[in-house]
Amino acid sequence: MDSDTPSLPQDASNSAGGPHGRIPCEPEEIERDEVERLRGMSLEERGRLLAMACRAAARLDRSRAAAGLPPPAEEPWPESTWNFLRNQARQHAQSRRS
Repeated sequence: MDSDTPSLPQDASNSAGGPHGRIPCEPEEIERDEVERLRGMSLEERGRLLAMACRAAARLDRSRAAAGLPPPAEEPWPESTWNFLRNQARQHAQSRRS
């Protein structure tokens, strides 16, 4: 394990069996377990995880370029993201007025 690898809390929610003693199978259950795992991490651990993800993405981009592949096409945000942002902006504007 290198110094960039965040150390994760060693509790039951991080074991292979998950918090319920079994491996989750449904996507929603996996996502819920992953969110709980991330919430248990310190800000420093989350920061290191984000930095590792950014370095990995940069390596992928360099590898694509070295292989002669075009840059990946940017995908537009889904409508649900735009709706979330609109709602957040509306709530923020309303809170500033009151």
